[in-house]
Amino acid sequence: SLPSTFGFCGADGSTIEHISIDGINLTGHIPASIGSCASLQRLVFSITNLQGSIPSSLRHLTQLQTLVLSTTGLQGSIPPSIWQLPHLQTLVIEDLNVVDAVNNDPHDPRFYKLHGSLPSTFGFCSAAGSTIEYMYLRGINLTGNIPASIGTCASLQYLGLSHTTLEGPIPSSLGNLTQLQTLVLTTMGLKGSIPPSIWQLPCLQTLVIQDFNVVDTVYNHPYDPRPSKLQGSLPSTFGFCSAAGSTIEVMYIRSINLTGHIPASIGTCASLQYLALSHTSLEGPIPSSLGNLTHLQALFLITTGLQGSIP
Repeated sequence: SLPSTFGFCGADGSTIEHISIDGINLTGHIPASIGSCASLQRLVFSITNLQGSIPSSLRHLTQLQTLVLSTTGLQGSIPPSIWQLPHLQTLVIEDLNVVDAVNNDPHDPRFYKLHGSLPSTFGFCSAAGSTIEYMYLRGINLTGNIPASIGTCASLQYLGLSHTTLEGPIPSSLGNLTQLQTLVLTTMGLKGSIPPSIWQLPCLQTLVIQDFNVVDTVYNHPYDPRPSKLQGSLPSTFGFCSAAGSTIEVMYIRSINLTGHIPASIGTCASLQYLALSHTSLEGPIPSSLGNLTHLQALFLITTGLQGSIP
């Protein structure tokens, strides 16, 4: 277990820069005295059994660049001060208890012991500059909307909002994240149109969008995507695919009221290895240009409206 106080941290000064505890049966709470470790740049508690709340004293760690809390027992509110740490580059908060629960009932927030909401603005992102590169939040009763200010996190390369209860629209400001390589949005409350700007992100390698609200409906009525509150259509061209080059490797769109055709330009996504357009309302023919995807390892086309010949 962690001590109530640390010898290398105190009001008289702090020497510690890195704490990384991974895969250890670490029980008890995270002590409030962790906030006295002012020199900390990296704090990782990964695959542990720590319990209790996340201490608000983390706000004092203004030099922190990496914060990973991937445990089985944390509960309560995520302190708003975490979103304001000015130098944060990596932020991971994950409740490992949700993994099995999600497999059994993937959209039931009763399993989520951690809760909170995203702020209107982030301390590590602004128009003046951004430090955050990796943000992964999973298995959290994260309510409210995704703020438009996420678009100021220009340095983001990985954004995962997975198994949360976020609501409202997907902000079009995500289109400002031109360095983004991975975008994962698997939630139960998002609604409205998928912003066209998402399809134009130039460096995207992995794109996952799934509405968990539809899971039970899909299993009972596997051809009816109408319950999904998320909707949209595929673009005529993709910003991450062209004849000049392609970055996308994984595209997984499931349980979305995605209408229109599969564009022939999908054949320019030469780097694609996994393509799933599952439980959607796509119509029209399957484009023969899929035959150009010579690196494709998995192809799922499970829709309500496809017709014509299989190329």
